[in-house]
Amino acid sequence: MDYLKYNLKKGYRKIYSLYELNNHLMTLGLDIYWRKKVTDIMNKHLIETNYYNNIKKFVYCDFCIGTGEFFDEMVKRVKKNIDKLEKKLFVGLDFSFDMISLAKLKKVYKEENVFFILADVGLLPFRDESVDIVSISLGVRNLRNSNDGKKDEQIFIKRFKEIYRVIRLGGYFCGLETSRPPNRIIRRISDFFTMYISTNIAKIVSGDFETYTYLAKSMLDFYDADNFKNFLLNIGFEKVNYYLFTFGVVALHLAQK
Repeated sequence: MDYLKYNLKKGYRKIYSLYELNNHLMTLGLDIYWRKKVTDIMNKHLIETNYYNNIKKFVYCDFCIGTGEFFDEMVKRVKKNIDKLEKKLFVGLDFSFDMISLAKLKKVYKEENVFFILADVGLLPFRDESVDIVSISLGVRNLRNSNDGKKDEQIFIKRFKEIYRVIRLGGYFCGLETSRPPNRIIRRISDFFTMYISTNIAKIVSGDFETYTYLAKSMLDFYDADNFKNFLLNIGFEKVNYYLFTFGVVALHLAQK
């Protein structure tokens, strides 16, 4: 299989029911820790910069929502700080109907002002500068995959320009994604674990070899933290900071418009 040409939407249709379980197995449960760490850092930053006190309404969007684990965690954290605001909106977006159907089973869906949208990040149904925070958790690298299944850097740029367009001035993009560990030895160990251990576990559990081969190789092909920071700066973000977790296996990028 040529991983540079793979229809991810069809792939997710085959693995969505076991996707959450496989994420936990492939990361040895670290994905749960990473998500909690990101929500801690994000909310601490918003409190320390007095962000919540300088707005009259709040709109949070989680793109590539998947099964909704990160969205659920983030909404619970944010809601504690914006109770005084009269207008607040929480939106989960994905191009996979199957993934959204699972996200709707999370407790967060029963919360007030929570909605889900089926859409492509390259054509977002939001006005210019209408969103405070856009987050993507372990789905950033998939935005390089075009609708016909090809890896396309121009599509990647287009989608991030759309993300930039909808974020208001002073708002944030919060992205958690696999990265390339800076230490060469750790990088080789991580690559071996990804290709020959964690991915094979997911293949056996799901019975889908093609999709998880694509997902594993897309991890190895993605930017390191510095290069992705430069990518976000070239999109137009003014301030970009990143945090490495688990020796740099994954990275959180926090970019302000």
